Amino acid sequence: VLMSTILEQATLSQANLAGANLSEAELYNANLTEADLSYTMLRRASLVNANLSRAHMHQINANGAELYGINGSYAELHRAQLQRCDLRQANLTHADLTEAILTKANLNRATLTGANSRAAVFKQVN
Repeated sequence: VLMSTILEQATLSQANLAGANLSEAELYNANLTEADLSYTMLRRASLVNANLSRAHMHQINANGAELYGINGSYAELHRAQLQRCDLRQANLTHADLTEAILTKANLNRATLTGANSRAAVFKQVN
């Protein structure tokens, strides 16, 4: 369990963190390129400006997380729980958001060019 852990500017590219509990963790500016975060708990975690490019994040629970300014290009967020997430200025270019739930997420100035949002839920989004 890594709950409430501080991992600012950590280099965790290609790390296997599948199923970890990173709720309330601080991962500012962390490099998580191609990391496996599938089934990970990231509730209320802070990943401001983190690099999540090509990360595997199937069915993560990131409700209430700060994902401001992340690079999530080509990230796999299939069935991700992203309710009340701060995704302002996030780069989600070509991300897979299939069946993701983004209810009340803040997507102000986020880039979703080429993203797959088939059956995703975008209710009350900013």
